[in-house]
Amino acid sequence: MASSDPFDALFNSTYPQVVAYARRRTANAQDADDVVAEIYATAWRRRDQLNSIQTPLAWLYGIGLNVVRNLRRGDRRHLRLVGAAQSQAAAATHASDPADAIQIRDALATIPDDDAELLRLVAWEGLSHSEAGDVLGCSANAIGIRLHRARQRLDAALSPTSNPPHQNKASNQ
Repeated sequence: MASSDPFDALFNSTYPQVVAYARRRTANAQDADDVVAEIYATAWRRRDQLNSIQTPLAWLYGIGLNVVRNLRRGDRRHLRLVGAAQSQAAAATHASDPADAIQIRDALATIPDDDAELLRLVAWEGLSHSEAGDVLGCSANAIGIRLHRARQRLDAALSPTSNPPHQNKASNQ
């Protein structure tokens, strides 16, 4: 029996994507589950907005962005208190990740959080510039500019000794 509840429909149509979103942004399955639960709890509290939402998945990703940021702030506070820098490095990767994924994840950790999130939204979640703009609260044009700069920063983080960001091709010849 199909439910006519808009929230049930939202949940059923977006759950796999929201779980994938959370898993790609957290260090372990428990944190991912907590993020997913908080995303849908927040969406439930704001369910009166559902009729006015044009892109529900982007709306949920926007909620998720705040949930993940809060999780990361809490993690940083905890690490400062405990002084466990090694725990932070271990939590940033999964043992089963290929070497390239670990390198990218480590590079993403070195660039500004807003840049890393934009790259994740476009590359991992497959959002268009317009959809990413909905999540981040800016125009598609602004996303294009920010994405270009974020990619440059990621490239520099991935190969800091081979081609510093201020060098151009002429200077490498």
